[in-house]
Amino acid sequence: MQKIFALALLMCSCSSLAHSEDDQPGADMPKDCVAKAMEIGQETDSEFKRMSHTVIAFQPPLRGTNLLTVDCGPGSAIGGPGISLYWQTAFPPAAYYELLAKAGAVLTGESQSALLAATKSCAKQALAEETEMADQLTAKAKIECHAFVRNGGSVGTFIYLRDKDD
Repeated sequence: MQKIFALALLMCSCSSLAHSEDDQPGADMPKDCVAKAMEIGQETDSEFKRMSHTVIAFQPPLRGTNLLTVDCGPGSAIGGPGISLYWQTAFPPAAYYELLAKAGAVLTGESQSALLAATKSCAKQALAEETEMADQLTAKAKIECHAFVRNGGSVGTFIYLRDKDD
């Protein structure tokens, strides 16, 4: 049994060395989005944590948040560059929205004040909706929220570049 395990481990190790550069995390991401993600990390004082084929994750300095993620993949769920951040209760502090506004401004070019107002409004609206979801538009950004109070609550906020069809 140990020989089979050792052989399987050796095969996995060798196959990972044989991958091309295109198989590496981030290889498929548009370089401008990767650069924008790194700028977001720097502007929000967030620590780079990891990169997959479509997402770059940072740990913000704000306690109570999960990872700040920047989605750059060509086949991403959101269809283009976007950020997401979650809070672990239904009523995050002002610093949560300030962090989102700062990151969103880097991504979209929208003013921080417009994003601050829109993200707060989105979360408030989502809490009032039976679906627990809401969205807001600014001149340059689309914001989507999921917020609820059950089981201690949570707020998830997503910011994307606004599509011309929105």
